[in-house]
Amino acid sequence: MASKWILLLPVVVLLTVSQVEGQTAPAPAPVVNTVNTTFTESDFVFTKCFPFGSTFANESGMLVAGIGEPYFNNGTACGSVINVQCVTDADHPWDNSTCIAGSVNVTIVDKCEDKPPCLNLHLNAFQIIATRNISGFIVSDFFEVSPGTGIDWTPPAQG
Repeated sequence: MASKWILLLPVVVLLTVSQVEGQTAPAPAPVVNTVNTTFTESDFVFTKCFPFGSTFANESGMLVAGIGEPYFNNGTACGSVINVQCVTDADHPWDNSTCIAGSVNVTIVDKCEDKPPCLNLHLNAFQIIATRNISGFIVSDFFEVSPGTGIDWTPPAQG
């Protein structure tokens, strides 16, 4: 009796996803960082990002902040814009009256010298996302909106 062999070959189906003209793939979700945050009433005139001093940030009403290592990254964060949202009161996490709904975009103009990682918002920015609590500290989340260009960053022209 003769045997017949049947050879079965796997069939590979390739699926392709075509891009519709004019559409782009969605951007990846931003990396969210959690950091201890405080406020200052400093004018951010002499800063790490403005080595020779600048009154631009204060005069223009720009919402500014200082950020600590590792985010400051030896100055590469200068000029970056981050979006900050209050999460909770740092000393009283059960108190949900400290945070104000919403978020604020701030420009990094200095290095935060507090215990890293830290974020030091100008009071004008802080009051958009939180009330002035007794300790002055909140926990906040932030993500980068636009990257910095380094210590030699030049503020945008007033217009």
